[in-house]
Amino acid sequence: MSPLARLRKLCLALPEAHEVEAWGEPTFRVRNKLFAMYAAAGNHHGSGRPAVWCKAAPGNQSLMVRAAPARFFVPPYV
Repeated sequence: MSPLARLRKLCLALPEAHEVEAWGEPTFRVRNKLFAMYAAAGNHHGSGRPAVWCKAAPGNQSLMVRAAPARFFVPPYV
């Protein structure tokens, strides 16, 4: 299963979740509030690998990046 197919399966299993294309990428929302975005490996951010951008509680992002910088990162627009 592709990374995007796995993400769709997880996100769309949530109550009221739906997919909307935005900025050329799939985004996932509940009640029109974005909670996750897929970034393809070849997207304009140039990371060279697929990524998922998702909401995290305040402070969690920096903890996750410090704990596993090869896995977690700060998206360019945050």
